[in-house]
Amino acid sequence: MRWLLLFASFVFGVLANHLAAQEPIRSIQSTNRADSSLIEEISRKLDEPSPINGLVQAMPINQLMSMYPITILLDKRALEEESITVDEPITLPQVKGITIRNQIKFILEPLQLTYVELPGYLLVTSKKSSANVVRLYDVTSLASFVRGGFNFGPLIGIIERSIAEDDWQSAGGNSNMSGWQTNDVAILVVSAPGETHESIRDLFSAHHELLNRSKSVKTTRKLHSTELRPSSVRHSWLH
Repeated sequence: MRWLLLFASFVFGVLANHLAAQEPIRSIQSTNRADSSLIEEISRKLDEPSPINGLVQAMPINQLMSMYPITILLDKRALEEESITVDEPITLPQVKGITIRNQIKFILEPLQLTYVELPGYLLVTSKKSSANVVRLYDVTSLASFVRGGFNFGPLIGIIERSIAEDDWQSAGGNSNMSGWQTNDVAILVVSAPGETHESIRDLFSAHHELLNRSKSVKTTRKLHSTELRPSSVRHSWLH
């Protein structure tokens, strides 16, 4: 019973934060505010331009990771299970303006490695060893509303078909999603690796960007239509 009360308190806290910030999509990884702040700081730094613009010679992966302006730790045991050593030589291509996030992904993907954003640092580990992270998303604007409540099925189906298809429980994987609602708010609870959460966040961001562009176009067309109404033109002649 205690864990249920704690969970309910956590969810209501997330909703309160969302309403205060008025953000279309919000995800929380940790119930600890200090931890969440550190994770958000790491995420911001990952989206900054990389200070490394390609390497002429191969460099050990542990030395390469030390060149970034964030703390990156290597899960040596997980790397060993993938037959990768910390002095694995890596050569980076010349890609001007690439972000730290995308450059690290480029380094890790061929090695079947990934990373997990943790409070204050990044952990490089194998995809097999990367633990699922639970995050809550306010999807009120995305979930379809039917009589009696929200229908999460279509939204969950879109995510499962477009992001990490083989990782979801419906396909025999370990990641899963479920819907939860209170009053007029729809919450999507997702348990998945950090990399999957990034893709979900990108999907939601793209949706809202298209929605905002659509609203902007409609507003512009409405203004132009108003300016060209005959009554408006006649009124301007009278003055």
